[in-house]
Amino acid sequence: MQKKFSIYSGIALIVIGILGLLPNPFFGKDKLVEVDLTHNIFHAIIGGIIILMALGGEAQALRALKIFGWFFVLLAVTGFLMPDKGYLFGFLSSNIPGHWLHMILGVILLALAVINKKEEPEDINISPVAKN
Repeated sequence: MQKKFSIYSGIALIVIGILGLLPNPFFGKDKLVEVDLTHNIFHAIIGGIIILMALGGEAQALRALKIFGWFFVLLAVTGFLMPDKGYLFGFLSSNIPGHWLHMILGVILLALAVINKKEEPEDINISPVAKN
C-alpha cells in the first residue's frame, strides 16, 4: 500500500514542480506561494527520488515516505524560523504560505507511512533461514 502512496506522492511533487514553471495565479515569483526555478526543480527531483525508491518495493516506499515526510516537516519549521523570510537557506524562494504547504505535505507523507502499515513489509527478509 505504501508503494502506491509513494508513487502518487512522487507524481504529485513532479506536477507541483511543473506547475510552478507555468504561468498561474498560485505558484511563482510574487504569487500566493513564492517559488522560483530552483525550488521547482527540487520538487521535481524529490518526486522522482520518491518514485524510484517506491519501485524498490514496499520497504523502500515506506522509507521514502518517512524520510521525505520528516524532510518537509523540518523544512517548514526551518522556514518559519529563518530570519530571511524571502528565501530558504539564502537561495530557495519561499514565503509563509509555502512553509505551511511544506508542513502539510510532510504531515501527509508521514500519515501515509502509517496507513495500512504491515508489521513487516513483504519484501524484507533479513533471516537466511526460510520461514515455514
